Amino acid sequence: SYPSNRKIATRGKGRPEKVNERHLRRLGRLISGNRRTPLKTIYAQFRQETGLSLCKRTLDRYCRKLGFTRAPCSKKQFLNEKHRIARLRWCKPRRHWSVENQWSRIIFSDESPAQVSVSFVPCPHYCS
Repeated sequence: SYPSNRKIATRGKGRPEKVNERHLRRLGRLISGNRRTPLKTIYAQFRQETGLSLCKRTLDRYCRKLGFTRAPCSKKQFLNEKHRIARLRWCKPRRHWSVENQWSRIIFSDESPAQVSVSFVPCPHYCS
C-alpha cells in the first residue's frame, strides 16, 4: 500500500477546449440573429469577434452542441408583378364584405394544404 502523503498519478482529460461558455453564448446569438446565415459567414463573424481560430468542423460541432443543425434552405419565390396584380384583382371586389355573411365562409390556408374532416356515413347497399 502507498503512504498517505503520496499522490497517485491520474491520467489527464486531454487537451482543454478553446471555446468556453461565453464563446458558446456568443455563437448561439450569432446563429439566432439570422437562422439562414451560412456556416461560412458565421465562422468569419465568430473568428473576428472572439479571435479564436477554429476549424469549420469544430464550429459545426459546437453548433450541434447548442442544438442547431444545418439544412439546405427551402427556396420560395417572391411575389412578382403578375402575382401582385392578381391578388389586387381578387381583393378589390371583396373589400366591403362583412365578416358575418361572406368572410365566415372563406378558409385561408396560407398556401399550405388544408384538410377538412368529413364524417363517414356508410352506404346502406354495402351494410348487409
